[in-house]
Amino acid sequence: MEEMVRTVNLTKQYGNKVIVDRVSISVKKGEIYGFLGLNGAGKTTTIRALLGMSKPSSGGSVFVWSALGEWESRFVETSRLYGGSSLCLP
Repeated sequence: MEEMVRTVNLTKQYGNKVIVDRVSISVKKGEIYGFLGLNGAGKTTTIRALLGMSKPSSGGSVFVWSALGEWESRFVETSRLYGGSSLCLP
């Protein structure tokens, strides 16, 4: 199955405090994942870094645009533009 999103060693710090520590995610076309955690665990910070709305301290994300359909590509771009923290990929 074709990979749609890949995040490798995504890390986000604010000052000396590490909020997201070396997260690696791979989502293939057709897969469905949930993203759960306690308040303050870094869920929104991770999604914002994944979408490019916040620069990671290290690591990064890749969207394989050729694997995304036209609707999905527009959804991701709109989420980045308007700051939505929900990400829904097929």
